[in-house]
Amino acid sequence: MECLTCHNCLPEGAAFCPRCGARCAGAAEPADYRYAAFISYRHIPRDAEVAKRVQRFIETFRLPRGIVQDPSFGEPCQHADAYFSTASHDAHHKSDTNHRHFAPSSWPIPGKPLGKCFRDEDELAASHSLPESIQTALVQSRWLVVICSPEACESAWIQREIETFAQLHGRERILCVLAEGSSAESVPPLLKSRLLPDISGALHETLASPLAADLRNGSHTSQTAELLRVVAAIAGVGYDALRQRERAHKHRKIAAAAASVAAVLALVGTFAALAHNANQTALIEESKSLAAKALDQYERGEHLQAIETALAALPSSESDHSRPLVPEAQAALEKLVSFSPDPDHPWQPMYCVDVESEIVDFAYDMEGEWLAILDSSGTVSLFDAYTSQPKGTYSPSIFSGKDTGDPKIHWMMKAVSPKALIVSNSANGGDVICFDPISGKELWSVPLIAAFATLASSNPEECWLFYLFSNQVAAGLVDLQSGEMLAQESIARVPLPDQIDNSAFCADDETGSAYVGFGNALFAFDLADGFAERVTVQDSVLRSIKTHNGILVACADEINGEKYDVDKVPFSVRAYDINALEDGPLWSHESTFSNTVDVINGDDYPYVGSPEIQAVLPGDSSSALVSAGTDLLLFDLEGGDLLYSHSFSTSVVAATPFYSNSGRESFAVVLSDGTITVVSPETSLVSNGNFFTSKIPYAVERASISAYYDLTPVAFIQPANQPNRLLYYRFSPAVDKSEESFTLDELIAYAHSALEFS
Repeated sequence: MECLTCHNCLPEGAAFCPRCGARCAGAAEPADYRYAAFISYRHIPRDAEVAKRVQRFIETFRLPRGIVQDPSFGEPCQHADAYFSTASHDAHHKSDTNHRHFAPSSWPIPGKPLGKCFRDEDELAASHSLPESIQTALVQSRWLVVICSPEACESAWIQREIETFAQLHGRERILCVLAEGSSAESVPPLLKSRLLPDISGALHETLASPLAADLRNGSHTSQTAELLRVVAAIAGVGYDALRQRERAHKHRKIAAAAASVAAVLALVGTFAALAHNANQTALIEESKSLAAKALDQYERGEHLQAIETALAALPSSESDHSRPLVPEAQAALEKLVSFSPDPDHPWQPMYCVDVESEIVDFAYDMEGEWLAILDSSGTVSLFDAYTSQPKGTYSPSIFSGKDTGDPKIHWMMKAVSPKALIVSNSANGGDVICFDPISGKELWSVPLIAAFATLASSNPEECWLFYLFSNQVAAGLVDLQSGEMLAQESIARVPLPDQIDNSAFCADDETGSAYVGFGNALFAFDLADGFAERVTVQDSVLRSIKTHNGILVACADEINGEKYDVDKVPFSVRAYDINALEDGPLWSHESTFSNTVDVINGDDYPYVGSPEIQAVLPGDSSSALVSAGTDLLLFDLEGGDLLYSHSFSTSVVAATPFYSNSGRESFAVVLSDGTITVVSPETSLVSNGNFFTSKIPYAVERASISAYYDLTPVAFIQPANQPNRLLYYRFSPAVDKSEESFTLDELIAYAHSALEFS
């Protein structure tokens, strides 16, 4: 088929000549289209973003009502670009009888969206026949919008889309949107010129002007104006008329918004007071709830978290009126920072730390200012002992790579100096490792020995290590930096008994001796002379031993793994002359104790209060503080007289002596049901009353309690009902501060300083 105007050979089915743009004889305009526009673009990020912007603008634009539509206004508009002079095109438009027109039924309807756009990334992702899908979309599209850029000119796919659309609908319906570069380098060659007849009918190549919009770098307002040019062509309306209607529409929206704002302000004036009151009420209730939560956290030992919660319940300062000042919140913070201490809770929680797994052992050195926790995953977590700030984690190799046994039975951790921490695993022959808890650096390791006790030497760079090796009990003086055994061979090795239920250990610095109990066997080490021997002092299982002034005191019971009466377990406390151990005890106390069960939140937590020597009190008349089950007993060390006894309702876990501010000798005690208390033999030789007592919401698995300078007791507590947590409490009895007053700003500043310190 041949074009009757320029005699160009036309493809079969073409409606327009792509060379001169003339309509073919008999070509019919479709009555309806599926797409308002087909958007052709090069699939690079910049051109794709411009294509999306054009698509969104066309699909969301609604033609204003009452605007006059005329297909002749849909021509590409003039730009200042020198390449696109439209004079020749306008002349042709006026004389071209073949110029395209829309059927009225295909025009966009005022008040309705212009229609959907076709963009191949959206609609061809699942197509089985991409060329057929594009061909169909081109047939069903009213306009072709080409996103022009230097890269687009190189695309053969865009060239074919332009050629096909020109044959189907004519070149008059092709619009160009400039995305990058000049029009000379960015507009596809096919759209830069066309053949037009002169007055005589001769065809001449003339510059074309398909550029509709310039979306190169510009403001949002200028780009919107450019996109209106595209919409004007597609809608068949004049650009100026459309721009004016858009401005008028915008002004009407502003006026309507202003009226709405005025109405809203009137309502706001009515409801502002109600809303303010409701907001204040909600804030007051929130502050009360936060205050209660802070006190609950404090009860659980979460002291620092409680301070943060209480601060959240208060305004940031006295001049801050964004939150009302609630008395309950201020009172809670005063309690937490001890401005208003609670006389019913003299044991103040300083902090708590949580680790990933169940705690197996812990050690601390207040001089080195560190706390170390070993958990069942084989991780040692290090913290500042005073503030609880994390200082790092360490994973000793002795807890990985082989059968590591039962952590609660075989693992051990001991602080031997401010800069040395011994960790041991006695399973499978044993392993010992030493590292610096301040730097986290591993110092040394020794395989195939199982350490069970350590003893500081007079030289701070050395320590005595007591261990099992080849079924023997041994001791060695170790260089803490290198791990070298300095006096290993000078200590005799003593064979172990057949049954090992537990170990007990003590040392006498004055005589340079150490004692280890395994089962009913006692091993005596003379560290100065390098001598060791095994002595049988009794038939019961040794649980605890200590020495003082040449006397060894030992606790033993008859819990030997066999069935026994948990309500009446026989135990003994005996004292021996360390120079004549085999001569028998100097004195003996025989009695029984009972296991106890504590109920916390409906759960049972049994505790075996095995007899233990909690402390030896030096002085003119030395004494031994012993716990057994629920009883706390004080014995004269030389004569064995019972100086003091106190029975509690549950088992004693740990106890330590200290002197109160009045100089009175007292004992700080941790019980298995979470009670921390103080009792004094100088108040009553036998007393059923507790003094200075706090109760925490935990059952106790283990505890370590000590007194700084014999005055201030502190306790590290591992709960049984939260075994991955370690709590730190300090005895701080309430002092009457009723005459003191503090401003809110002073209170808040003190709370922040407490958090910053920790």
